[in-house]
Amino acid sequence: MERSLQELDSAILQKPMFHKYHEVRLDSFKQELSQTHDLWKAYHLCGSLFYEYLHFQADSSLHYIEQKAQLLPLLKAPHLQDEIHINRAEVYNIKGMYTESLAELQATPPDK
Repeated sequence: MERSLQELDSAILQKPMFHKYHEVRLDSFKQELSQTHDLWKAYHLCGSLFYEYLHFQADSSLHYIEQKAQLLPLLKAPHLQDEIHINRAEVYNIKGMYTESLAELQATPPDK
């Protein structure tokens, strides 16, 4: 028990370091996104930002899902719409918006 408490205390003390690492990672993705002209790369970077923000700032995570959705017509990839629905469902679930999460999942065909 004492060792577990010490490990927990150590993790709490390292939180600022982990937070800084996370911020640097986010900034790196954002900078790369702002500089790319490759639509597929932009789509994947938005996906990375969605995932990085998912448990950090859910509203920011939703922002990058919407950016992914806006790229679909340009990519001529309507099949990725299901991924967008699933991503939204993940965020809504984390935010406790279970009705909205269910609606997003129901918008995805069951065979996907």
